[in-house]
Amino acid sequence: MARKVEKCPKCGSSNVIPIAYGEPGPKIWKEQIEGRIILGGCNIFEDSPNVHCKDCKYEWKKQKHWLAMIKPEKY
Repeated sequence: MARKVEKCPKCGSSNVIPIAYGEPGPKIWKEQIEGRIILGGCNIFEDSPNVHCKDCKYEWKKQKHWLAMIKPEKY
């Protein structure tokens, strides 16, 4: 099954990346340096954004529940 491509609600770009929160490990740092993820800091709140548009810099919250943002086993 094909994965649905996320698009920016502001500019329509599909050049979007996830925002990771918490203390990053080596794999997260590497992905941040490569521009595949953005670091959101150590504090996370219910309304914290979890998607970042690389084109217009807009950030928004994709999931309804903020704990479902990133699967830990991926990193």
